[in-house]
Amino acid sequence: EDVCPVVTFPDGVDFDGYLATLDKKARHEIRRKLRRAEAAGEVRLTASSDPLGELEDFIELHQRRWGDHGLFPPTPGGEASRVFIRRLFEECGGDGPVRLSFLTVGGRRIAAGIHVATDDTWMFYNAGIDPDARDLSPGVVLAALYVRGALEASMCRFDFLRGDEPYKYEWGSLDEPIQRLLVRADRAPADEGRG
Repeated sequence: EDVCPVVTFPDGVDFDGYLATLDKKARHEIRRKLRRAEAAGEVRLTASSDPLGELEDFIELHQRRWGDHGLFPPTPGGEASRVFIRRLFEECGGDGPVRLSFLTVGGRRIAAGIHVATDDTWMFYNAGIDPDARDLSPGVVLAALYVRGALEASMCRFDFLRGDEPYKYEWGSLDEPIQRLLVRADRAPADEGRG
């Protein structure tokens, strides 16, 4: 039905070693954008200690970037998405596998992301970005710090999840197919087998 672009990290590689595996142009752009953000102030990706309390901050950043095309517009579908993401954090708890993080540059929040952690993989669920911070390349910096964090956490893979958006391939992702499996149980009529 679709694909998940997935990065499989080489064994024992750190962030710089991983970047060295990328295309020269992509590697140069990632490093350049990280340096530009670092020149503006301290760059940090910080896990939220209160994801339910800060979920609205994530939603606001997401909507600022995506507007009516985002997950949370003021529509019934947007409200359903709000309920879904809130319940996901309620069920998983503050230190569960679903995590909310904020990217700050010089103490200013410019992006936020949600990822799901398994034993060996970080799965990047979604993001929100402050469009007023475009000059700091928040999307690239956010992805870079997520990839660095996954490597530092000894993850084997970084899964960008469903969709073949071009930016995912700049990180050396390869497609893994998504398939839908439909299982249907045919039940015999109630009177079958009777005399």
